[in-house]
Amino acid sequence: FFEHLSRDWPKRLTEKDLWKQLYHLPLQEFQNIKAKLKSRLLNFLRDYVRDHLLNVAHKRPELATVLSLLNERTILVTHAKRLATYKRADLLIRNIERMKRLFPKDMAILFIFAGKAHPSDGEGQDVLRRIMDYSRHPELKGHILFIENYEIQIGRRLMAGSDLWLNTPLRPLEACGTSGMKAGINGTLNFSVADGWWPEAYNGRNGWMVGTPQELFDAELQDLYDADQIFEIFEHEVFPLFRDHLKGGNGWAERIRESMISLIPFVAAERMMNEYDKTFYSPAIARANALRSGNFQPLTSLIGMKDQLLKNWSRIQFADAKVSGIFGPSLVRTKAFRLDVLLKHPDLPAEYLDVQALFHSQNSQRRTGTHHQSLELVEIGEGESHWRIKGANRPPGSYTLSVRVLPRVASLNELEPLDLGLHLVKWL
Repeated sequence: FFEHLSRDWPKRLTEKDLWKQLYHLPLQEFQNIKAKLKSRLLNFLRDYVRDHLLNVAHKRPELATVLSLLNERTILVTHAKRLATYKRADLLIRNIERMKRLFPKDMAILFIFAGKAHPSDGEGQDVLRRIMDYSRHPELKGHILFIENYEIQIGRRLMAGSDLWLNTPLRPLEACGTSGMKAGINGTLNFSVADGWWPEAYNGRNGWMVGTPQELFDAELQDLYDADQIFEIFEHEVFPLFRDHLKGGNGWAERIRESMISLIPFVAAERMMNEYDKTFYSPAIARANALRSGNFQPLTSLIGMKDQLLKNWSRIQFADAKVSGIFGPSLVRTKAFRLDVLLKHPDLPAEYLDVQALFHSQNSQRRTGTHHQSLELVEIGEGESHWRIKGANRPPGSYTLSVRVLPRVASLNELEPLDLGLHLVKWL
């Protein structure tokens, strides 16, 4: 980076245009650097097997296979993280027969596992024991290596030198996934279930994603589905691309480059803090200052507004509602329609209210969704008001319609609207 970008690149981590300059760098540069990182990892793994395993396990024949796989033409797939049960480290190796099909004769693959379970997490320790047992299984022929006593220096080697970083949590339980972030910015491609940080960072070219963020609400079924998807992606996408890489193709290097360009500015803590500041901290400070202005007059008005809403909300009534343009039980997007609502609200100003139409869709795949749109205030009378919406902007499909009233969010000196947090609603 110092050579090809700028001497001050560490201070410009969030500048996407800076990292896009890497597109102009020859792919061979990425391949060369990644080859060096992988070579360092291979040397470490050879030493680990010889020093920590062979000396205490002379009769483990699978270790000879492991040593033979520790070369540059083997695809190294690493799952290294805390061994909590929801992370499902053993997801693939539960199905030994299916796992065996991941060892084609024309390409070598080694699965590397590392991590620790909390001393009080008995189920996590069971996962660790199962992986250790699988690593000795004769059917898996030495294609699984478990690294004991996982710590920072081992993590650095694995994150930088692996080819793939495998992440298999049971969604939606993954809060983030920082190991994958560190791997991705070092050119190790992420291969992850759609959970944690990855759905936000994945762009279709910087790794692989399994499934969608929606879960199946059945853990056993989800395990079977995710494992099958991972096997399929390995066989039909990952392996063909890596074979091409071994023959001199550029597809794998292009993904390495895309991983670095897309992820470095995204995972930078500076980007996170800037976003927090822009989205939460600065608006909160501005609102606090606005409430204090004029001897706290805005705050006094806001308290009065909330008290008035709480006192009179139960008196709101839908006096009338008329709809035109609906034919049959549903509202069709291509048909023009209009909704008029007459609302009675004694002792409540109309500007305190937000009348909304809710459109409930259901498409041919029976996937439902709801979106809303506020009605326009047409006329104000004494203790009542007339609201209207027509030709609402809706995605394609057929809809059912409902109407509700919410407290209108308050604005302070043209700042972003402020949610009053009253949890009040009135349905038609």
